[in-house]
Amino acid sequence: ELKYVTLPETVTEIGPSAFRYCTSMIELSVNGPVETIGEYAFFGCRKLSAVTLCEGVVEIGKMAFDGCASLIEITLPDSVRVIDRFAFGGCEELMSVSIGKNVERIGGYAFFGCVGLTDILYEGTVEEWGEIEFGDEWDNATGRYVVHCSDGDIIKE
Repeated sequence: ELKYVTLPETVTEIGPSAFRYCTSMIELSVNGPVETIGEYAFFGCRKLSAVTLCEGVVEIGKMAFDGCASLIEITLPDSVRVIDRFAFGGCEELMSVSIGKNVERIGGYAFFGCVGLTDILYEGTVEEWGEIEFGDEWDNATGRYVVHCSDGDIIKE
């Protein structure tokens, strides 16, 4: 029956499967210096629709938000360096993702099945986007989207 989760400043890590299958969870707010969101941390939280992450998160673990079918948009803080495999897989309602220019790697199938994805807002340049290490089919089974960079757009057809 857990619906709203606010993690205090004392929490430094969200461990693997911490909230896995919390199917009633609607809202998550991370207020502390959490560096890692572990594997499967919010896997299957199908009603999760609002996520607020504070600066300090460095890694979004494998399948961390997989199956969060109600998630519509997410802003990843500038501190994020790694978006791991299947991190947002199955987030079929996800329309908009904001990514800071410090991201270094987006793992394979990271946005697999995000059929509603229309906009990726990237703080860096088109050239910097091209320098990111992309895993195999990181955007497999997504629709047509636009990566909005600071100096132009990249359109996925």
